[in-house]
Amino acid sequence: MKGKRQARPQCNNGFTLIEVIITIVVAAILASMIFSYFGTAITGSATPVSRLETALAAQSAIENVTADYMANYTSNLSGLQNKVGREGQALNVSYGNGTIIDNHFITWSANNEVRVQTPSVSNCLKVTVRDSIGESLTQIFTGGDQGVNCQ
Repeated sequence: MKGKRQARPQCNNGFTLIEVIITIVVAAILASMIFSYFGTAITGSATPVSRLETALAAQSAIENVTADYMANYTSNLSGLQNKVGREGQALNVSYGNGTIIDNHFITWSANNEVRVQTPSVSNCLKVTVRDSIGESLTQIFTGGDQGVNCQ
């Protein structure tokens, strides 16, 4: 038996090239299907977070105006109106970011709110702030009397 070779048993320990290529193609097809199904949820998931941050900035600005009112302007609404700023302009920097939509004295008729020019007619100041994404917050300040109904 010296001249005869013995056949070695074949060992398949790996993958063939065609098996690897087919696996990659199937994985790519599945990945494209999953991305098209979940794509907008994945890419748009940061939108609510950024909207919330912007809304919280507007809320913080209104809270700063309210804190200033409570500390300094409960009996001087005209002073608060001047410090907040004019309608259509940016909010006073010390309060935060936003645009002033309303900053005027109001009273109510039978059905609607009525804008008045002078504080002697009304002791209610309406302040509305709009943030950069268009959401707005309104606060009504009264002349220090907690029972005031702005009429």
